[in-house]
Amino acid sequence: MDFRKEVMIALILTLSGFIVSPVLGFFIFVGFVFIEFILYKNKINPDYNTQDTNNKCLYSHPEKNTNRNKQNQSVNKGNLFEKYVVDRLDPEYFSIVEWTTDVSRKHSRTVESDMNPDLVVRFKPSNEMFAIECKYRSHLHNNKLEWSNDGQRARYLQFSLERNMPVFIVIGLGGYPEHPDNIFCIPLEQAKYSGLYPSLFGKYYHDPSKDFFWNGSELR
Repeated sequence: MDFRKEVMIALILTLSGFIVSPVLGFFIFVGFVFIEFILYKNKINPDYNTQDTNNKCLYSHPEKNTNRNKQNQSVNKGNLFEKYVVDRLDPEYFSIVEWTTDVSRKHSRTVESDMNPDLVVRFKPSNEMFAIECKYRSHLHNNKLEWSNDGQRARYLQFSLERNMPVFIVIGLGGYPEHPDNIFCIPLEQAKYSGLYPSLFGKYYHDPSKDFFWNGSELR
């Protein structure tokens, strides 16, 4: 309703009340002012009654958001590097038997297969099988290549024993996940520590521009 009309109605009602009784007119006037106050507040802020609740829902936690962004970036880098590795396994010679999907990251339940190496690969000419764990690192840390924690290495060793197949740690170092500057194919049994020095991993250098090949015992 138009504000001027509301004022006219209020005046008419108030005067009518005063004609009947001054006390009645006073209460009519006070009631009208109170109603107008409530309506005015709702016009200014329609969500007044739910404002506190909505603010609680919309409140952001900068630290949580930052951690989530870092985790998402890490996952994206890992996915890009996995694709790089797979693209360099010539399908004429290699078949991808298993490729972990990391479903555990999307849901609250742990999926045991996500604990396995990223890839299980079959070399078609001989049907030999081996596993690959893909790791991308942008740089060394304290002159060491930090590739895992002790728990991961123990799981990969257990996988190798149970499945009776070798596991190789394929590491991309420097550059970009989809175009690393350096590649190293390290047998798991040689990666005895979570941090590896260049004197060790340098022995397993692979030219990033070339496809991988299987020599009967090692991925090169």
